[in-house]
Amino acid sequence: MPSLQPQEPVLSKAEPNPNCSRLGLEPGPYKDCSHEQVGQWAIEEADKIEKMAIEHMPNDAKMIRPQDGFFSNDFKACCAQDVKDLRAEILRRLGPPAKNPEEEEHWNMVFREQMLPPGSPIFPHFTNIEPFSVKLYAPISGG
Repeated sequence: MPSLQPQEPVLSKAEPNPNCSRLGLEPGPYKDCSHEQVGQWAIEEADKIEKMAIEHMPNDAKMIRPQDGFFSNDFKACCAQDVKDLRAEILRRLGPPAKNPEEEEHWNMVFREQMLPPGSPIFPHFTNIEPFSVKLYAPISGG
């Protein structure tokens, strides 16, 4: 998710809009959400995925824990779609000037399959999401 750099100070917690739907299948599922609310969700999601990544990373690079192999599945089940949706919404709202080469590079490290040309075969191991990549991406996406 692109870095959000507000021009004016923003309250630590955005007041939710009762008409704002976080998820939805209709076009523009965030259309009734304020910029502040979407930004707050992006920050909260970045904090959540960073914590999750840290918890799954081994303390010693030589030590492999059995649960490390489950990170990709856990991340995909809990967070991947939310992260993709929030990033897309932020880019829609901020426009092309918000594109950040560092954020895009780290985004591609997390979701490597998006770097493949359309129609290319995607091998299952290529869609694995590594905790280290998520840990690097989270601070950039949270602002």
